[in-house]
Amino acid sequence: MKEWFKYENGFVNIDDENLYLTNTGNWSEIKSIKEKSKSSIAENSRRKLWNGSFLYGFIGIAIFIMFAGLIAGELRIGLIVILGLGSYFLYKYMKRDLGSKYLIPVTKIQKIEIEDSNVKIIFRNAVDEIEQEELPLVEAKGLIILKELKA
Repeated sequence: MKEWFKYENGFVNIDDENLYLTNTGNWSEIKSIKEKSKSSIAENSRRKLWNGSFLYGFIGIAIFIMFAGLIAGELRIGLIVILGLGSYFLYKYMKRDLGSKYLIPVTKIQKIEIEDSNVKIIFRNAVDEIEQEELPLVEAKGLIILKELKA
């Protein structure tokens, strides 16, 4: 078995041994992914901090420029719309970089809970502690795959 599907913050790749949370869904990316542990959590946090800081900083600056321009009366509505839409599309583009990036061995999955299009995976991490990962807005293909994996 070799499947993949999208969720709100990235992609899930699944093979016979592992379930991989990735940013791109590219199978070549999974070679560098580690099982969830303190080191992989720290690595994800650094990546999210940098990408999140850049993303939210840009959006904050764009909003500040829009309001400052409105107060000064110098910005036209078209520029405000362009800045607003640009900020929105930048957020949508970079949102995948904010997703987690690690693997979960299929044998360590304890439970998969599916509610609407949201999935909660309860599993044991690298040091055998129980963890959970929530996958919001999983596409229909992914829900079918996870139901089969659950069975």
